[in-house]
Amino acid sequence: AGLDVARQNLVFSLFMATLDDVVTDAKSTGEFEGSVEDIRASRITLKARPKVIAIDSSCGAKTELTSLIIDRGISFNDMVGTIIDGDEREGNQKSKDFSKDITLDGETNEQGVQCES
Repeated sequence: AGLDVARQNLVFSLFMATLDDVVTDAKSTGEFEGSVEDIRASRITLKARPKVIAIDSSCGAKTELTSLIIDRGISFNDMVGTIIDGDEREGNQKSKDFSKDITLDGETNEQGVQCES
């Protein structure tokens, strides 16, 4: 009734490792023909309209060049927001830590230091 999950994982790992080796070899010898690729970015915009760069003479198939602008970074506003959020959380933690050291006259704080006015 099939392989257990652990053995399936082993078979799949072997397959992926072999496929990676075959693709790497094909790329190094120039025999690899790329296909559809996943592009991951925070923002992708079309730089220009797709441009026909070749037409196959036997079947008329067109090869188009599509230029994209890919932003894989973080926007300035997002970074500022992240810094501000981090400072607010850190400031709240400092306030909590600071409040532990406040004592009344004649008492000792957590470090055992006598407090006087």
